[in-house]
Amino acid sequence: MILGDVMVPGKSLRCDVCGYPWISVAVKLPTHCQNRECRSREWNGKKQRVQPTRIELPKPTKVRNEDAETDF
Repeated sequence: MILGDVMVPGKSLRCDVCGYPWISVAVKLPTHCQNRECRSREWNGKKQRVQPTRIELPKPTKVRNEDAETDF
């Protein structure tokens, strides 16, 4: 039974490395080429390196144990 015509938005993509064309209906761009022989992560140009953010942790507080012998 045919209910009606449907138009699905998608993107026509081509790998820069191997030239493999494919159509993606995902919202985000794929991470690698869909060609099983290629699978390049640089299918859409050189991969840009992302530098991780540096997280500053608080310094630990010094705890002095009164029960320990401290003969200096």
